[in-house]
Amino acid sequence: MAVYRLDEHTPRIHPTAFVAPNAVVVGQAEIAENASVWFGAVVPPGMEIPDGMLAIGIPAKVRGPVEPPRNAEHYVALSRRYLAHLAPIAPLGRYQLTLRGQDALNPFSDLHLQLKRSEAEALTALRSVAEGRAADISTEMLQTLLREGLIRAV
Repeated sequence: MAVYRLDEHTPRIHPTAFVAPNAVVVGQAEIAENASVWFGAVVPPGMEIPDGMLAIGIPAKVRGPVEPPRNAEHYVALSRRYLAHLAPIAPLGRYQLTLRGQDALNPFSDLHLQLKRSEAEALTALRSVAEGRAADISTEMLQTLLREGLIRAV
């Protein structure tokens, strides 16, 4: 969220209020307990968002009460759930070996020997990419290969 002081006035935002990350709050604005300022909203100087009310738009307008599951406590619970259970997925699409990935498959290269000793499953995954079977590779392994510069999305 962007909070801007105007002259000597700083916005007051209650700790239980939800203000979306890309919302803007300016000057002598006040956001009360359990109020919710949604994405892209701009709360101008002097505006008050009452307790438990929802504000949206540019300039923000109060549109009614926030339903209980949408207040700050709900978002805190969601963030905890997401942190605990979200897992990245590989970008969808096709992949091809980079020059470094091709080198890793050369049995005479230092990189191949290093991977063979420490990351044998990476070599198996690289062979799968070379054969056009990237769908057989786990998301985590695809991301590792992308991060290490062994493959690239095409």
